[in-house]
Amino acid sequence: NSCKVLQKKYLLRKYAVLKGSYDAISSFPFSLEIWHTAGECGLTQFLMSEVSRLQKLAQDERRKRLEVSAQAAEQLDAIRQLQLCESELHKQQDRVQRIRDERERMCDEARKLRDENYRLMHDLTRLSEEKNCALMCNRDLQLEIEKLKHSLMNAESDSKIQWKKTITLKNAMEQRPSPELIWQMQRENDLLTAHIQELESASKVQTLEHEKLDSQSLKEFKQQSQAQYQELVNDLYNLRRDLHDAEKLRDKYREEKDELKLKCTMLKKDSKMYCDRMEDILKQLEEVIKERDKAICTREEYHLENSKNLQDKDQYRKQIREMGERYDELQVQLFRTQGDVLALHSKIRKKKNPIQVSSTGLLTFCPQMKSQTSEEESRERREKDMSEESQNQTSGKYNYSERMFTDEDISANCRLKEKCNFYYRRKRALRTKKCTDKESVQCILDNTTGSDTDGT
Repeated sequence: NSCKVLQKKYLLRKYAVLKGSYDAISSFPFSLEIWHTAGECGLTQFLMSEVSRLQKLAQDERRKRLEVSAQAAEQLDAIRQLQLCESELHKQQDRVQRIRDERERMCDEARKLRDENYRLMHDLTRLSEEKNCALMCNRDLQLEIEKLKHSLMNAESDSKIQWKKTITLKNAMEQRPSPELIWQMQRENDLLTAHIQELESASKVQTLEHEKLDSQSLKEFKQQSQAQYQELVNDLYNLRRDLHDAEKLRDKYREEKDELKLKCTMLKKDSKMYCDRMEDILKQLEEVIKERDKAICTREEYHLENSKNLQDKDQYRKQIREMGERYDELQVQLFRTQGDVLALHSKIRKKKNPIQVSSTGLLTFCPQMKSQTSEEESRERREKDMSEESQNQTSGKYNYSERMFTDEDISANCRLKEKCNFYYRRKRALRTKKCTDKESVQCILDNTTGSDTDGT
């Protein structure tokens, strides 16, 4: 009897545990009533039917839970795919915005360069006009300097001519006879006149003596003397006239000679000035040519360096643009591959879910409380993790690092599946073992019930 009571209490506790409520324990008098009315076989049948019903309910609940978890996983995959599409769209939008910003920046830079080019052209024209004005002013100043030099040279020549004239006058004034010489000449003239008078008086005396001479001879002598005297006077007059003409010609030739000398000196000075001027101009031209060649060389070097820098800049910009485009393409490919991985993962999950559901339909409850509690705790933990993951995924603050589906997650899922399969195989082995134990217990119970009935 004590063994029967213990077996009955064990079955009732098992039923209470399988049902998972306090109602089974509270229905203990009802089960005693069934045991009194239908006997021990009826109670065991009733308990087995209740156990099978609860197992079916648990299997249905587990199937529904697996379906819900599969739907949640599909929803999570869809959410991740949408997030990947959204990130790809944001990436494309950022790329388009960056291209627009770069285009606007290039337009602004081109506008600035155009304005700077216009400003430089304006400054160049202004400087060229100022240079032309300065050259005109310099040419005018050079012409004025040449005029002043020419007037100075003319003034010098005039001053030299006047100086020579003054020298000639001074020499003439110095060559004039002095008053003493004039007084001496007058004295000599007086002496000569006195001597002439004496001679005339002597001649008168002689004439008185020779009055008796023949008048015809005197007339002839007088005519001859007058003719000789007239010839001498004419010769003297001619000589004096020739001398005066020669002096005039001498003075004229001297003046012409002085003028020619002055003109020659002026021409020499002009030629020297023009030679110096030409030498200065040639030196200036050589300096200008050297400066021009130097400026052309520096300009060519600057243009070459600038063109090289621009080519390097364009090459670097092209490389940066290509690298940016490559980076964007790789990110887009990464997003697409992640979407493909998620799609494949969802397909694999869809393919594996029916197998898991069908395999769970064959499972039975373990009679041990330890296995049931561990299974329920692991299920609750998985459900909790899935709910937290769904909440994190559906929240408005998406973290990009959490949304990325990496190889580590796939390996973790594979390890979890292997672990579940290991637990499933372990559970199945325990179930087969416990079924054999149950059959042996059932045989023992049948034997005990038969002995009890026989004893009763």
